[in-house]
Amino acid sequence: MDGNNTIEEEIKGGISLGNKSFYTNEDLFKSKLLTNNSKLRMYKTLVRPVVTYTCETWVLKENTKTKIRVFVRKNLRRI
Repeated sequence: MDGNNTIEEEIKGGISLGNKSFYTNEDLFKSKLLTNNSKLRMYKTLVRPVVTYTCETWVLKENTKTKIRVFVRKNLRRI
């Protein structure tokens, strides 16, 4: 929480950690040897939990929902 009772910084931090997690495994996500289904399962087990850690305590506004949706779409397009 910051001075304005928002958790924007926590969500931004989670998204940046999710990006780091994605780029750490980028060679696997770009591999032609893996099927799209296995890449999606890897995304759901390796990247998504990093972003949604402590999401039970988040009160989401429209702009934060949009940021999370953009993150998800961006990574799914890369897969």
